[in-house]
Amino acid sequence: MGARYRYASLTKMLTAQAVLDAMEQASLPLETPLSHFITAVNGAKDRRWSQVTVERLLTHSAGFDRLHSPDPMTLHAVTPWCPGNLDRLKAVMLDFDPGSGYGYSNLTYCLLGVVLESLSGKSYRAVMQDHFDLAAYGIQFVDGPYLHDEVQYDFRHAGFYTDDYYRYLDFSALSSSAGLSGSALGLARLLADLSSKKRLALAREFPSGSCDPAAKMSCYGNAMFFYQKPDSALSVWVQQGYVFGTSALALLDDRGGLLIWLGNGAPARGSGADIMLDDIYARLAELYEQ
Repeated sequence: MGARYRYASLTKMLTAQAVLDAMEQASLPLETPLSHFITAVNGAKDRRWSQVTVERLLTHSAGFDRLHSPDPMTLHAVTPWCPGNLDRLKAVMLDFDPGSGYGYSNLTYCLLGVVLESLSGKSYRAVMQDHFDLAAYGIQFVDGPYLHDEVQYDFRHAGFYTDDYYRYLDFSALSSSAGLSGSALGLARLLADLSSKKRLALAREFPSGSCDPAAKMSCYGNAMFFYQKPDSALSVWVQQGYVFGTSALALLDDRGGLLIWLGNGAPARGSGADIMLDDIYARLAELYEQ
């Protein structure tokens, strides 16, 4: 199916879809509070935790923002408290009021992994394999060291980290936010199959004026953010990914298009996924205008 790359945060798309499906099967509304699944929420010092719902976790509007507080999932050589020590949640302060804005967070998707385990009665990795038949698409989880069929990564612009970076991250804890790997074709086929069966529910519209669609990562739906340049008729939903040595991008457009791009490096400055989004958007807009 092609070369294997680490999907990084493209993993979040599949976590989101699995949670949406499990909530529907359990006949639970997305407004169900997190406390329904994690009782530690009831003892949280920050009372705003009671306002965190499954929907707000899905849409990065639960109150966490890694630009304001350190990301507990990617601290150097530190075991994250999620998912293994959820009592630590009681002391965590949110960065903003739930539902009042958007803040990208790996922690939200770790918590969604816990929600999925509660709904399914299985481990996160087991339920994902069963739900999506990941092996049929050549998709598998990473435990740290490189798999035999992975590409070689370019770490020239990865800052402090080099090819042994995985020694300082907990890939088990990162399973639901950045744990999957595979080829671009494998992920594209999986998403296309879900779409053809009307089982892909990541794209969602936003009321006019509720956020700025021309600003990247401003309008979050289920995992993916909505993006539309001014004076353009093209709307897209985007998930970007980055882990040291890897850049990734998934894009759905309002004409039914689907694109997966995986790279084995990053530019010296800025985001490789941002650069690719700008280029792909321009090419798609031109294509659809023909």
